[in-house]
Amino acid sequence: MHYPTGLTDRRSNSNANHWYPLHMKIINLLVDLRREVLEVVGVVEDANGGMGWDATRPNSSTQIALKRLLENHLQLGEKFGIYVVTRHCSCPNPAHKGHVVSKGRHGIKNIGDQTFIWTGDQLFQGDRYSICPCSSSAKPTKHWVIDEIVVHKHGATKRHRTFVNAIGDVQQAIDNAGDNMPRSAIREYLLRAVLQLNDGILPQTVEEYIAFRIQQSGNQDVGEAVHK
Repeated sequence: MHYPTGLTDRRSNSNANHWYPLHMKIINLLVDLRREVLEVVGVVEDANGGMGWDATRPNSSTQIALKRLLENHLQLGEKFGIYVVTRHCSCPNPAHKGHVVSKGRHGIKNIGDQTFIWTGDQLFQGDRYSICPCSSSAKPTKHWVIDEIVVHKHGATKRHRTFVNAIGDVQQAIDNAGDNMPRSAIREYLLRAVLQLNDGILPQTVEEYIAFRIQQSGNQDVGEAVHK
């Protein structure tokens, strides 16, 4: 996916075909991700259990929509120093040593690059057909790879962390959207993403707000303090 040059960027998602100014802020990214996640949640309904015609959206369609959402927002996340780094833990090449990093727009050459925060949040870990950078034949082989999210330290904020957490929940929803898998798990992870995004968008988290109101009201009943 490539963005056109100029003053604006445009995502290819036909369901949310918006123009983004180059000066967009991280909060805009959180707001947009929250809106799109809620749109998906709204159409995830439990199947009717095989009783008659099932008009609910199949898991496969939800999975496709979520993968598109994930791809789009990871692309946008790069504007804020958020990248997915693929490292190859092994490959058939006898000369392979340690974890080798695939080339990318992040510019990382070695694991543990100190200009980035290595979040430990993984979008994938397992065997996959891929081209290891140590291979001279440029031929895909099945070997163990890890896709990890990293954040450039310069300019990193709590909202960057919120984005990473929410993206992780979207990936979990995708993993739970296989055929014949219960849709409650899809909703659970997407709603958890929304809750995290809520806290990231607002000036303070719900927990911080409650604590502040209780302190302001002299440690009285939580309900009374919040509703005053």
